[in-house]
Amino acid sequence: MEIQINDQPKTKRVVSVPWNIPKQELGKVNLSTNNSIKIGLPKGVILDYIDIAPYKAPEVPQVVQDYKPNIVPQGRPRLWANSQTLPSIKANLNHAENKSKWEQVQSLTKKTVSKPNYAGEVSFDEALEKAIEAKAFYYLVTEDEKIGREAIELTKHYISHVSFGNLLDITREIGRTIHITSEVYDWCYNLLSDTDKKEILQNLKRLAIDMEIGWPPFLQPIVNGHGAEAQIMRDLLSMSIAIYDEDPIPYQYCAYRVLEELVPMRNFEYSSPRHNQGVNYGAYRINWDLHAAWLFKRMEGKEVFDANIKNTADYWLYFRLPDGQMLRDGDHALRSKAGVYDYWQINPTSTFMHYSYSQNPYLKHSFQRMNSSAVNPVLFLLLNDPTFKDSPIPENYPLSKDFGPILGGMVNRTGWEDGSKSNNVVAEIKGGGYFFSNHQHNDAGALQVYHRGFQVADLGQYKFYGTPYDLNFTKRSISHSVMLAVEPNEKIGNIPSNDGGTRMFRKVPNSPEEILTNPAYNNGKVLASDPGNKLSFFSMDLTSAYTDKINTYQRDYVFVNTGREDVPARDSIFAYTHIDFVYPEEKELDKKVYSKEDTQNIFGFQVAPPDSNQFESHGHRIMVSPKSENTKDKFLSVFQMTNSEIPIAQISNERKDGYDFLSVFDLLIILKDVEKSNNDNITFEIKESKTVYVTGLQEGRWKLLNKKGKVVQSFDVEKGKHASTLNLPKGKYTLSI
Repeated sequence: MEIQINDQPKTKRVVSVPWNIPKQELGKVNLSTNNSIKIGLPKGVILDYIDIAPYKAPEVPQVVQDYKPNIVPQGRPRLWANSQTLPSIKANLNHAENKSKWEQVQSLTKKTVSKPNYAGEVSFDEALEKAIEAKAFYYLVTEDEKIGREAIELTKHYISHVSFGNLLDITREIGRTIHITSEVYDWCYNLLSDTDKKEILQNLKRLAIDMEIGWPPFLQPIVNGHGAEAQIMRDLLSMSIAIYDEDPIPYQYCAYRVLEELVPMRNFEYSSPRHNQGVNYGAYRINWDLHAAWLFKRMEGKEVFDANIKNTADYWLYFRLPDGQMLRDGDHALRSKAGVYDYWQINPTSTFMHYSYSQNPYLKHSFQRMNSSAVNPVLFLLLNDPTFKDSPIPENYPLSKDFGPILGGMVNRTGWEDGSKSNNVVAEIKGGGYFFSNHQHNDAGALQVYHRGFQVADLGQYKFYGTPYDLNFTKRSISHSVMLAVEPNEKIGNIPSNDGGTRMFRKVPNSPEEILTNPAYNNGKVLASDPGNKLSFFSMDLTSAYTDKINTYQRDYVFVNTGREDVPARDSIFAYTHIDFVYPEEKELDKKVYSKEDTQNIFGFQVAPPDSNQFESHGHRIMVSPKSENTKDKFLSVFQMTNSEIPIAQISNERKDGYDFLSVFDLLIILKDVEKSNNDNITFEIKESKTVYVTGLQEGRWKLLNKKGKVVQSFDVEKGKHASTLNLPKGKYTLSI
């Protein structure tokens, strides 16, 4: 629709959207005592009423009103550079790594940009904004006053006319304009007149009011959702730093939200070196954490985040797959063309921000293999250190990673080789820690296996947030390889289906205290983790991830890297996953395979995937259940990844005294029943030399006795690992503590 207030220029606004009928906010306007409002409606739209209400700014909490930041902006420049770092930025411009980006900036700078003849309101102009930013940066590093004044005049003219309307998700574009304008304000500060400053300040605050987080910026949480993106961590923080001398209040607000809310939460979260929003949204959002980290570091030379933010580099390294994809975690974007991938499907800007801040050589090496053309050349020149060298992941880099107590899980790999011919297996077990909601899935205990493609996979697709398919399938347990326990009368959140999975709790936590004191966020507990290159053990108690329909639930996982290169064959293009259900026995099991539309059928509630061309749409679900109803069930399964239709290993298992003695190749794996004490004696016999991997051991000093009771070996079991590897000749043995 078209709307005109008094004699102001006409403007266009969205009058109706399908998700907000019949009420659509048109925007915020300035009115005087007597006003005229003219409205031109599109064909077919009838005006019922228009509601006009006084604008109420978001309330500033009292604690923020009283807040005095202990880090404040000083000197010029202060955005992305200060007097100490600017000389090295200048010196690095023509370095081989930076040269092409510097040429891009010079090209944008020297390209003549005529001041647009705006008659009234205009839409945002990304190309103009890039030119303005380039000119401001050029002045910063060359002190060419002509170019600096061009940047100022273009900025003033543009932001006094630009309007973003009332489109959905327009806040990112508003924020980019605020950020670039703030750079001009800071970098060209000594060229600004008092009138220039006043005009720019007025328009910065005009734009800030229309951001989702509002102004003052308290409409959204900063630790998750859209508030955990660029709005404060780059855009409004940049504004507040730039204008601090003229108005310190915006910095007081933004500094509180970052330093007192965001930083403590991230310090807690990154105790597990991964992101709770997954490989897609996590990659995007940690990018903004790193923007805030860099802004403070470059402003005053201080790292305000805990150093553990740098360790999250391992998340992006261990979850990467040979074909360029990532292990699934959280909501992930659909691929544009099934089967065709870039080198590594992750945000290049995020990778750049991460390696430059953490000085991680493996991430830098990965970045240099990406298509990095989307990375802002100005940002690159500000932060890239060409003297810091990249490195490929070395062959001796650990093949297993334990992700700690906050977002529990383990990833195991058989190698680091990239490419479609790679024979590597990558597997993940997830569980234990806390649930942070939003784009995180209800997938505690989930198993994933990749071998020449996804073998055990997350079958959900993410395209639209909150649709029936998204809430009932993609985010729910049933689309993952987890345990389901259907209580017919259970109500799963506020959705119509009941998949029998984990608790559905969608409230976003705002602080570590809230997570630790509310049991609804408890996603289980890691009991043991023993990551190794050949043998790994992971154990978790997932009882608390479910409602009280479950009394106890423990899941144990052992990964065996056989190291065999003869089998499977390297030149095979096919991959197979053989599954042995060791127990319950075949006669006691009910096995069903769900395919086609049945894959997305949640015990009678049918949903349809948003894109039928994606691989996930053609996946299968294998559901294995005991034929009889029991109050207590135990499962033992073995997965073998091969390139052969015939399983590599013959599996045998002996169950006695509350232990499973599982034989695979020349390996004996001893698994403790959850009801057994972890300090009981274990007696076993091997007929030939074997590697024996014992799990579930109590921490402390253990003794290995032969059949005569003589101690032949003593070893320590570390706290938290609860497993040990023994290489033994044939004989009868007893383990005791």
